[in-house]
Amino acid sequence: MGARSITIDDLLKYYLKLLTIEGCGKWSDELRDAYEAGEYAAGLIIAMAACQNQNLKPDRSMLRATLASPWCEQGSDADVIGHELLQKAEAHVAS
Repeated sequence: MGARSITIDDLLKYYLKLLTIEGCGKWSDELRDAYEAGEYAAGLIIAMAACQNQNLKPDRSMLRATLASPWCEQGSDADVIGHELLQKAEAHVAS
């Protein structure tokens, strides 16, 4: 991913694909509905909660991009869960 600018649409498409393929579709309908309605903050919360709930491990660069997104407000559920997932991912790489 590098320096490429990642849009909120890119992020939500990534999480929708992750949940559909790796999560067997659970929560993907809710994420698709939030994305189509333009409820981006809700979409990130749904995506983070679904990944945590299903023990999915998003790519670290996508997690960083999610946390840097203006749609991921500091202290929100998406922010808290995203940081937890990122810490786990980085601890796994370090071990």
